[in-house]
Amino acid sequence: MDIRQPVQRTLVLAVLFAALGTTQDAVGVEAVSRDFNIQPLERIPAGTVITPDGAKGWSDLLLFVNGSLGKGDVDAASSTVKHYASLFNIAYMANVAKDAEGRFTLDKIGVGFTTKIDGQDVVITSDTHKSLGADLGMIGGAVFSANERALSEIVQVARYRDGAIFDAPTIMLREGEHKKVIVRFFVWVSPQGSVGTVCWVLDGYGGSRYVVPNKEIVLLRPQLVENRVMHVDGDRFTLGIPSEDAFAVVSLPPGREYKIDDDLATLIAKKRYDAQSFFDTVQKLSQSLAAN
Repeated sequence: MDIRQPVQRTLVLAVLFAALGTTQDAVGVEAVSRDFNIQPLERIPAGTVITPDGAKGWSDLLLFVNGSLGKGDVDAASSTVKHYASLFNIAYMANVAKDAEGRFTLDKIGVGFTTKIDGQDVVITSDTHKSLGADLGMIGGAVFSANERALSEIVQVARYRDGAIFDAPTIMLREGEHKKVIVRFFVWVSPQGSVGTVCWVLDGYGGSRYVVPNKEIVLLRPQLVENRVMHVDGDRFTLGIPSEDAFAVVSLPPGREYKIDDDLATLIAKKRYDAQSFFDTVQKLSQSLAAN
């Protein structure tokens, strides 16, 4: 039996402050920080079977996305394109562990693509799909290789003992156009071992600064499995082959939406963090979530 308690909205304030310990300034964050250097997010090992209750080596499912084409110029996509668009799913996992003092900590966060093998959602890579029983063929292999390369863009931005921020570049439908944005996630662990996740959109991909376009964040449900319907832009096909931005998400994953003020919007849009700015961000996030 899992001894950890589920995330509850009424505990958000206590959870986030407790994630920083009992400190009143950034010194405490510095003392328990692991890394404020931007680096690729860890990959979930090939062969890992993903379930809503976790996986081997991973205690918590953060987000599992089942994608399909269902909005926009759907008829521009052939049956083959539609098949491969729904063949691979993305999974974000976390592992909660205990330190030497018995405190729950965020051990790691990982990402990987899965496909169905014998009815199970199994993480695969270009090097392992055949041996794992998912021979993708020439077309499927090419599609998957493109998806796999995109994983290298998902990066950890800030990391400390009880939480982390990571960025996932995403094609999103914005004002009728497919636009590359950043979806930023903040994941934390409570003193009871519960995992919480909030996410938001950042404009400014490839530029010198990010901005939060709608001043809104979303608190995700635990163990979220999202059936994501993608938007199709028929103008982004050449001889029936879709470009990398032919498909776009239409919204953030479902959850409870929170409006935020300008100060918090500035903090959560930083390209890089240090101990002080990270402390300020978590503090303001906790206050915003608790006030709504």
